[in-house]
Amino acid sequence: MGRVQSYDEIGEARAAFTAAIARADADGAGSVYTEDARLQPPSVGLIEGRPSITKFWAAGIGVGVSHAEFDPVAVRHQNGLAYEIGRYALRIQTGRESAVERGTYLVVHERQPDGTWLRAAEMFSADGMPSAQPKEENA
Repeated sequence: MGRVQSYDEIGEARAAFTAAIARADADGAGSVYTEDARLQPPSVGLIEGRPSITKFWAAGIGVGVSHAEFDPVAVRHQNGLAYEIGRYALRIQTGRESAVERGTYLVVHERQPDGTWLRAAEMFSADGMPSAQPKEENA
């Protein structure tokens, strides 16, 4: 497997997801997945299909998921599929309190007929319980 020739394309797909989470847009977060995508988050059964994945992210946003960061360690592709492995952080903001869940992730991206990349399968695993973050002074 070779390196994604346009690493920026995968980065753009990742940025679209993080921007959707930042603006509390579950539909936008769901739009980065294929119609038949599969998502395996920590402590939850397999979630199948874009509508169910969108509901998952809507519930996450509802309980305070407000920021997502991804630090890819490897991105490789072959024949219209790419995998991305890395570390993630999700910020959960409830009122003035916040916590960060950190862990590892694996995403399988699928190139679409229009040339864009969508998430076909994703799995993430938390390192442990979210850690409390100091209160922000200007929050």
